[in-house]
Amino acid sequence: MNSKRTFSIFIIVCIVLSACGCSLFAQSDNDAILSVAKEYSDAVIKANIDVIADDLYDGKLYKDNITALVKGNSDNELYEQICNAILNTMTYEIDEKSVVSSDSAGLVKVTFTLVNYNGALQSCISPGCTRNTYIDYLTADGPGTVSFDQEFKLVKNKGKWLINDDQCRQLFEVYGFYSDTLNNWYAYEHVYDGADIVVEMDYGLYANNGITEYDYLDTALTRFYERTGIRTTVCTLYKEDYVDKWPTLLDYAYDKYAELFGDDESRFLVVYSIPASQREAFITGSLDVPDFEFETISGDELTRIMDQQLCDKFVSNAHTMLMSGCGPGYAFGGAFNTLYNYLDPYSKNCPEYERLDY
Repeated sequence: MNSKRTFSIFIIVCIVLSACGCSLFAQSDNDAILSVAKEYSDAVIKANIDVIADDLYDGKLYKDNITALVKGNSDNELYEQICNAILNTMTYEIDEKSVVSSDSAGLVKVTFTLVNYNGALQSCISPGCTRNTYIDYLTADGPGTVSFDQEFKLVKNKGKWLINDDQCRQLFEVYGFYSDTLNNWYAYEHVYDGADIVVEMDYGLYANNGITEYDYLDTALTRFYERTGIRTTVCTLYKEDYVDKWPTLLDYAYDKYAELFGDDESRFLVVYSIPASQREAFITGSLDVPDFEFETISGDELTRIMDQQLCDKFVSNAHTMLMSGCGPGYAFGGAFNTLYNYLDPYSKNCPEYERLDY
């Protein structure tokens, strides 16, 4: 009888100890997961690539990809300044109650917060805005912040908890501002001593969808100048303004080039005209495509970049867009954007060229 009672007590003690042991192990795993999540999140907001790679399950495999994203364009001073300004606003918060763990898997939720850099950009794209204006605005209260949640999966590998981010998709989402800035960095240096838009007809470059044709074209000329060093001037006028003095728009364009630039052979000029009588109908939309004309003049010094092939590409793209009903600002801006992409030094198909130095 006593032996049975002793054995029963022994079983109960074992069960209690086993339950306590499981609870202790689970709590230990949860603490370890929180520790790794904090270390990893700290590394993310500081762009510490070595620690990020160490805390990722496949970190060594993707370390080069992470480095390329974070450091791949560090030779571009403007790009690096903007990305660092955005990164410095990033914070995180770990939801400790979200931690779940088993023997070899775990979950934890982390909320990242950073400045609303896209909203800041839209507020700063205006005449007079420079990169410094934008960077200063990023640290002000005006643009506000954006937050997004990431639920990190973890795996235990050789006794160590690691973030299991498949192909670093979550990390690249957190670091989306790097790719966004690379795609849009030309817009941050809005004012520069280079291109001009000379509106000589009251038709002008009118507003559409909240973005004026003038601003769209100005941004396109800016990025084209930043990439090539070519200073471009776009002039608009009515056909009636030249037809009595010059036999063709091309003759007018040659004289306009000489008037604006003299002997400077490093400029690119675009002139565009429509009949004055079609102005109102085109603006109001009752006329899809006016009887437009346009000509381009390229200075002799530009031939090492703006060769005949690129001139033909510009003219073809601009003509196609004008025939589709685009205004001159959108058409010429789109054509310059096409050349900008074509001359991307990171593209395998990019022709060899040397940026003009002024």
